[in-house]
Amino acid sequence: MEKRVFTCFRLLSVLLLNSASAQNTNLFFPEGGTLNLSLPVSEALTSVLWKHNGNLVVELVNSDLEYYGRFENRTTLNQNTGRLEIKNITEADSGSYSVEINNKVQSQGYDVTVLKKVPKPEVVVRPLTCAPALERCSLSCEGDTRGDGTVTYSWKEGDGEWKQEERNITIKNSEEIKRVKTFSCRMNNPVSKAESEPHQNPFFQDETNGSSGVIWGILCVVFIGIIIVCLFLYFKKRESIRNICSQRRDGNNTRIINETQPLHANSTALESQPPNSNSTAPESQPPNSNSTAPESQPPNSNSTAPESQPPNSNSTAPESQPPDSNSTAPESQPLNPEESEEHL
Repeated sequence: MEKRVFTCFRLLSVLLLNSASAQNTNLFFPEGGTLNLSLPVSEALTSVLWKHNGNLVVELVNSDLEYYGRFENRTTLNQNTGRLEIKNITEADSGSYSVEINNKVQSQGYDVTVLKKVPKPEVVVRPLTCAPALERCSLSCEGDTRGDGTVTYSWKEGDGEWKQEERNITIKNSEEIKRVKTFSCRMNNPVSKAESEPHQNPFFQDETNGSSGVIWGILCVVFIGIIIVCLFLYFKKRESIRNICSQRRDGNNTRIINETQPLHANSTALESQPPNSNSTAPESQPPNSNSTAPESQPPNSNSTAPESQPPNSNSTAPESQPPDSNSTAPESQPLNPEESEEHL
């Protein structure tokens, strides 16, 4: 009991005497993390006392170690270095921390702030109907930052560098902005940072899409031209093949006509030509002096007359022609006197 009273009196006196001269360092820790406080010590430790906002946290006297209040079971004191460690800290652990080593109040203190980690932000376009027809739009880096302390914002255009800006920025529908594909934002506080997903620029115009559209148009025109040329060549070749086939058919017909014309001419000549003195009669011709007469004719000394026609001296007339002085009469005509004598 006396020890506790003495300790309280000593702490009160230290607070009163050294409050004006104490210099604190600002430190930030994430909520749920671990708080670590230490001091450079060059002498052996016999006593250590840590306080939070004037309340006892832990006390070491010789080898006796005692933890106080809500810091018990989650606080550790290194007896060799005086280092203080508090786990699973919350916002309630924020405040001023002071230390006394070997019954001497240290001028070095700490102002601790426990902060929440920033959430992953989202880029929101306003108005929501922002389109290339508008002159300007605004972008906002949205996220719940309550309990995050001092939050700063940064913006990035496409794959460019991060630039610290306000939470809300304005973009204009200019040629420079039209070349930016996406916008990203980032939130920062002393214990964390988080980036948004890239958001499509409402004013973005893809130059490659325009050029690719022109290229596709040219390719389509070329393709259609090739099809037209191929069709033209196909029909032209087809027409030439048709002409060649027609010429071949005409040539074959001409050759057949040429081959049949002499036969027709010969047959016509045989039917219509009158016999001359040197011509030989067809089947109906009577035999000459060297020929044999047909069965119905009386034979002469050297030849036999044809079956149906009497012979003359040189030739026999056709069936349809009347006999002349040199021709032989048909089958029904009698022999002339000269032939009778010759026969006799």
